[in-house]
Amino acid sequence: MINDVINGVAASLYGAFGDEYPIHQNDVTQGLKEPCFFIALLSPSMQREPNRRITLTVPLDVHYFPADSGDNAGMAEMAVQMMLLLDTISLPDSGMVRGTGRRCETVDGVLHCMVTYTVTAGEQLEIPDMEILHLTEGTINHGS
Repeated sequence: MINDVINGVAASLYGAFGDEYPIHQNDVTQGLKEPCFFIALLSPSMQREPNRRITLTVPLDVHYFPADSGDNAGMAEMAVQMMLLLDTISLPDSGMVRGTGRRCETVDGVLHCMVTYTVTAGEQLEIPDMEILHLTEGTINHGS
């Protein structure tokens, strides 16, 4: 489910920016080509709910590496675009989910947009098949 949220964010970014802005989900040790995005998972949490359901809280930090790290005006425009894009994302089986706590900040020439998605879903539990029940009908005579 966490990867579904990350893929939903990636799809939203790809839909807006296409192939011109690569989207990374795994660490890139060398050869990072800007402009690009990097989606980092922060500290997810899970809470059990009634009826075998769980609520997942998925906080993300979406990095934007601009072509020119000194382009503050461009990063300000990108911050607004990203906050709008990250407002609502699509998940494969759960429809749409809204992001909360959206905020952006620039650190060392990289734009960081933080957002949290909360998804409630049923647990994937295997329920064993019922066994066959044999019933014998009849009446009991209590010696009248």
